[in-house]
Amino acid sequence: MPSASISCRKEEFIDCLASITNDIVDLQYSDIIFGGDLNVDFVSSCNLCSNLQHFAEELGLKFVIDKLPHDSIATFRVESTGATSLIGHFAVSQSLYTNLGDVHILDNDINLSDHCPLAIAANLFIFTAVQF
Repeated sequence: MPSASISCRKEEFIDCLASITNDIVDLQYSDIIFGGDLNVDFVSSCNLCSNLQHFAEELGLKFVIDKLPHDSIATFRVESTGATSLIGHFAVSQSLYTNLGDVHILDNDINLSDHCPLAIAANLFIFTAVQF
């Protein structure tokens, strides 16, 4: 998603969400896992937060922020300035949300980026119906 340094950020952000919505509504799905670096920190209460929340609600998705351990609140860190934010997110269908296992931020010595990936574990049940 567009970062804060982009001019016309709100318009580009909304266009991206609309494009994603158009792609998803044409699919026949039962569950969705949506995630990535959305460049929005819900703590900051920016005007894009409401757009993102509305997008998720339209698709029946719930963000998994509340499943993160309380000591893990940053997916973006700049050590030189001490700046941190939670801009990586997952939103999942309600049925998947109730079956979520571990949600955590992966932060290890191998990662040389200022972005840390967010990981989720979901207990997925796949049923196949066979008619005789």
